Amino acid sequence: MFIKDALARKPFTVLANRRSVNRHSVASVLVTLLLFVPLHLNAVEKVTIAHSVQLSATIAPLLYGIHRGFFRDENVDLEYRMLRTDIGVKAIINNEIDYLYSAGTAIRASIRGLPIRALSYDLERLPHFLMGRPGVKSASDLRGKIIGVSSFGASGDVAARACLRSMGIDLKKDVTIVSMGSDAVRYNAIKAGSVEAIIVPLPRNILLKKEGFGELCYAGHIFKGAVSGVVATMDRIRNKPEQARAVLRGMLKTSRSLKKDRGDFVDFLVSRIKLERDVADETATVMIDGQTKNGIIEENDLQVVIDAERQLMQVDKPVKVSDVADYSLIREILSKEDRTSPR
Repeated sequence: MFIKDALARKPFTVLANRRSVNRHSVASVLVTLLLFVPLHLNAVEKVTIAHSVQLSATIAPLLYGIHRGFFRDENVDLEYRMLRTDIGVKAIINNEIDYLYSAGTAIRASIRGLPIRALSYDLERLPHFLMGRPGVKSASDLRGKIIGVSSFGASGDVAARACLRSMGIDLKKDVTIVSMGSDAVRYNAIKAGSVEAIIVPLPRNILLKKEGFGELCYAGHIFKGAVSGVVATMDRIRNKPEQARAVLRGMLKTSRSLKKDRGDFVDFLVSRIKLERDVADETATVMIDGQTKNGIIEENDLQVVIDAERQLMQVDKPVKVSDVADYSLIREILSKEDRTSPR
């Protein structure tokens, strides 16, 4: 645009048969263009971030932030990619992508000893719901029955077990938990009566309620969990801290905008995630309520999450918060905001 505008003003027209051309002026302007245009064109850095889902409530805040231009404001052209969980972990280790957005995956990878850390957490309440068949209202209705989850050790599995325990159910004696794969498979199973209850992510619970299924438990009311956040390798944290800060600033702007511009976020859920407006409105309420304060899960709460994941993975070795998360960059950003904010 800079070149186009400069040429459109035609401050210098070269005519071969005239001696009146000020060659020195032409050369000066061309040098100026060469010096400044590349800086302008390279100001925005291409950065990739990945998660295992394509369009869902879990990644809606991230996609909304990209849509609103919060990352581009920080000179980051953030591109979202969908990658299967195991492939995403390999990709970030091999520098094929820059960041992950799946915080639960990052915790499990860190517990296994992989050199990745969460730089911030955006959602601290698991947006998963235990849904039962019509007529299922209490623990007694579930005893001796089958409960469907996506895969063992996944966030939904953790949420389902927490919900069942809160209902007084003995996981070893009272129910059979089965791994069933995708959300769609579980949905078809509960409709067919193959299972008595399933764990589902937001907003599938809202759609199931419309069909007469009962909401037995919202996992986010029971405990906090690391759901989504910015995850990077330790090498990237060391070698590209300013890029990481830019991504974190974009996420902070996004999280703060959800509540401030709630109506716009609902419109986004309708247009981009393709939710009905009433579903989008309820989804926005849950997502906004589940946001962390300034991208941080307090260390005591995070340690509880880590210990729960470690037990599921049957890892005896203690794992500290510093083995999983590195809050140094987000704390730098928050400290700078505090120093520069009006008193």
